Amino acid sequence: MAESDLFKTANKQCLQSYEELQPLITEEDGPSRIPVFLRPAWFRLFEQHINEASKSQWLYADRQDESPLILPLLGRTEQKWGTRITYLNGMSNFYSPMFDTLGGNGADSDYQQLLETEAGLLANTDCVNFLPLIDKQAKAWASAFKRLDFRSHIYHHSVNWFHEDIRDLDHYWSLRPSRLRNTLKRKKDKLDKIGGYETRMLCTGSREELIQGLIDYHQVYYHSWKKTEPWPAFIDAIAEYQWQQGELRLGLMYHQQQPVAAQLWFINGDTAYIYKLAHRTDYTPQSVGTVLSAQMFEQAIEHDKVSRIDFLTGDDHYKQDWMQQSQPLYGIQACNSRTMAGRALATINILSRMRKVAPVK
Repeated sequence: MAESDLFKTANKQCLQSYEELQPLITEEDGPSRIPVFLRPAWFRLFEQHINEASKSQWLYADRQDESPLILPLLGRTEQKWGTRITYLNGMSNFYSPMFDTLGGNGADSDYQQLLETEAGLLANTDCVNFLPLIDKQAKAWASAFKRLDFRSHIYHHSVNWFHEDIRDLDHYWSLRPSRLRNTLKRKKDKLDKIGGYETRMLCTGSREELIQGLIDYHQVYYHSWKKTEPWPAFIDAIAEYQWQQGELRLGLMYHQQQPVAAQLWFINGDTAYIYKLAHRTDYTPQSVGTVLSAQMFEQAIEHDKVSRIDFLTGDDHYKQDWMQQSQPLYGIQACNSRTMAGRALATINILSRMRKVAPVK
């Protein structure tokens, strides 16, 4: 099929809510190797708790003898340059450490099939934005968009630190810098000497215990250096979902019965994902976050038997001490060459790249 004919022959398949999508998918119960961030439940809860100003667009493509390919998107419009610009963005934001289709395996052909199936909808879209993506994903999406005459701009978004091939706890600590090991021992000895510190690890238990643990988590987060949690109900919903699957690890450190540090980890298959961590700023000198981290690593490696630990997004300097390698994360903005607004946005991207590579005078 000629690329110029794709827009004319495509069969639009787009649903407006997760409820409409449910007959096409199955939410499995129990632990899974699939990262929670790429499961139907993640996007269901995202739509329920976060998707307020945008309109859900669930694109899908049927596949013979296989589950359909599904792409969760958010549609929005804005007035600019005296015209209306139409966007389709991936259903992701700063809570999302990764983004991909549901039902696929990340193959280039998956992306091409989805876009060609939805070419009719995309014909009326000026700009499409996806993030976060690894290098292979970004290039595959750019190739797929090119077939529909979209110009893609791939840009740096963040960094992902991770550690693979962990054999056991001794092996893990043998690879850490002596500076970190010495700091941990010194700080832990200091907390033991002061007294009144204890750590609780919530993996199972009653829903009442979970709720209390999340209350303590939010109390720590509120008194930490981090910005106020914009959608705390989403964090609670994801934590409860992971608790239901037996994959939540909520670590809490207390001093005199007062929560002072908290971390949310998810165990998906052989990988532990470090999703949220915080400590009270008035306890920074005691390094309560560092000591709690060591106990979380012990839980994941010794008890959950993971071989991979993933710090998700963020190029914070301290992560280099805990992890072994990193990879860049990208975003992609694909602009429709068939619309005036799309061409204008593509031109802005080209000029932006030129400014970045231009020599400094």
